[in-house]
Amino acid sequence: MPSALRYAVGRIPAYRPGVVSAWVWSDRYGHYGATNLATREVTISPRVPTGILYSVVVHEYSHALAIWVYGSSAGADVALMRTFGGSAGTARERAADCMAIVQGATWTNYTSCSSGLWREAARVLVSGRRL
Repeated sequence: MPSALRYAVGRIPAYRPGVVSAWVWSDRYGHYGATNLATREVTISPRVPTGILYSVVVHEYSHALAIWVYGSSAGADVALMRTFGGSAGTARERAADCMAIVQGATWTNYTSCSSGLWREAARVLVSGRRL
């Protein structure tokens, strides 16, 4: 794992070993980051600007954490859609952005998470509890 990625992962305040099955440094998906919902493998692109690397890493970690909390992406999707609204994909991205923000992310792509209810839900998930 490159030192920049190792440093960003090390900054995650709610990091739990075993939540992410593997960290991969690769541009294979063509965007900043991706989380395999079935395996909880996180891929981070080397193209991520240094100034937002932590934000991208903690966002992707948050996807894996939500799935870990519920034991499956299907279980997480039900709770995330109920709380964050929208389709499963929209709810996942809103939740991951909010979870990243409450862990110190300064850049997000899907929402600024201005809803107090969403931020509280994000804190619950970050603590390892279900909504």
